[in-house]
Amino acid sequence: MSRIACAGIRDRDGGYASLDALAALVILTTSLMLSFVAVTTAGRLASRALELSRANARLAYLVETIPLRPGEYSGGQGAPWRVVVRAPEPGAHLCRVEAEVPSTSGHAPLTLTAAKPCQVGAS
Repeated sequence: MSRIACAGIRDRDGGYASLDALAALVILTTSLMLSFVAVTTAGRLASRALELSRANARLAYLVETIPLRPGEYSGGQGAPWRVVVRAPEPGAHLCRVEAEVPSTSGHAPLTLTAAKPCQVGAS
């Protein structure tokens, strides 16, 4: 009786093992996909942060070293830049200095604006 009785009993977990494996595969795939997106985004943001850091240092250098006479200045071999020094308002002695460098990653140009004392004789 034991062989016949045992043959009629089914394994109750037999069909669920494949569903558990499928669920684990879906979870693993989703985790890998989200990890890939996170790593890609982190790399892109790190690249942009480096670009902004370099551009900010360059803009600060331009604002500090450009002659403070009203006019437009540009230059840069392979790394173009443009600085506009605006004449001060009547009665003021501060020139508005606007420095601009293009983005290397296709974003909007990076700009820095400062108010600096104009050189004597600049009107």
